[in-house]
Amino acid sequence: MPFQAFYSASKFAIEGWGEALAYEVGPFGIKVTLVQPGNFRTDFTENRRTVKPRTTAKDPSGGTGQEGGDAYSGAASKAVGIMERDEQNGASPESVAKVVRKVLESSRPPRRVSVGKASERAGLIAKKALPFSVFQAVARGSLGV
Repeated sequence: MPFQAFYSASKFAIEGWGEALAYEVGPFGIKVTLVQPGNFRTDFTENRRTVKPRTTAKDPSGGTGQEGGDAYSGAASKAVGIMERDEQNGASPESVAKVVRKVLESSRPPRRVSVGKASERAGLIAKKALPFSVFQAVARGSLGV
């Protein structure tokens, strides 16, 4: 997602860790399932922190010395606003709990399970089915970028 690089990187890291772990613990009968949640109504939105652009001393060419902060501020603010709206209108956290319970009770749990509104889950399929340029355009458009 645009303007969520660190957040997305942490999710990719957990996914890679889970896949590797599944290979390692599989011989012992241990199963690993990656739960991929969409937007949910939690305190996540209220606890979001933003980082203000870092400024440096005025550069000799007369510039402001800002390191890219203003270049993204309008688009980032718009995109984060849309993300916050989607989070506040997200699915019930209880739906995640139900899926986790189902996975725990399953004799053959899936490697991955997505949870959330159907429109968000469709994005997982679209990402695999569409050419990257098309998916990227749709994703950017959905966030007003």
